[in-house]
Amino acid sequence: MKQQSNSYIISVGTLWVNMPVFAIMFGGWSVPLVIVHFLQNGAYLSPFLAMFLVVLWIVVQFSLAWLWWSLNIPRWRIWALQRTNDWSALEESAIAAGLIWSENSVLGRLFSRTEIWSGQNRQLEAKLKSKHSRFRLQSPIRIYRHGTREFSMLPTQYGSRSSVSPLGERCSCHQIQSPIDTAKRSQSLTR
Repeated sequence: MKQQSNSYIISVGTLWVNMPVFAIMFGGWSVPLVIVHFLQNGAYLSPFLAMFLVVLWIVVQFSLAWLWWSLNIPRWRIWALQRTNDWSALEESAIAAGLIWSENSVLGRLFSRTEIWSGQNRQLEAKLKSKHSRFRLQSPIRIYRHGTREFSMLPTQYGSRSSVSPLGERCSCHQIQSPIDTAKRSQSLTR
C-alpha cells in the first residue's frame, strides 16, 4: 500500500468524517424554520407542539451526526494505519484537527468508547498497530484468560473491558498493575 503524508490523511479524514457530520447537524435547520414559518402564518400548530418538534429535530440531527462519526472513525483509522509510517504523529495531528478525541482527557475516553467497531476491524487495527514501532515497544498491560490459557494484548483505545481476544475468542479481561500481580495470577492458574 502506498504511504501518504499525514496532512493528506487528515484532509481525507476531515472530508470523510467531519464534513458529513457538519452537514447532518447544520444542513437540516430548514425543517425547524419551516415549522416556525407555518406557526407565524396562521397554520394551527400550538406553540408547545412547535417547540417540541424543533427540540426533537435538533436531538435527531445530533444523534444522526454522532452515529455517522461513530461508524466512520474506525474505518478511517484502519485506512489511515494502512497509509502512514508514523501513527503517533498522525494521531496527534488528528486530535489537533478535531477528527478524533485525546485519550488523555475524561471526555476523550468517554467519546472514544462510542466508536462502533466490528470484531474484524478491531483485529485488523491491532495487527496494523503492531507494525508501528510505538506499539511494538510498549509492554502488554492486559492479560486475557480463556479457560486455562492466558495471553496478553497491547493497550488500545477500546477501553479495559474488551470481550473479544486478539484471537477472536470471547474472554474476560484483567488489568495487571505490577509484576507481583502477574506472579500471583500465574500461581493461581497452576493450582
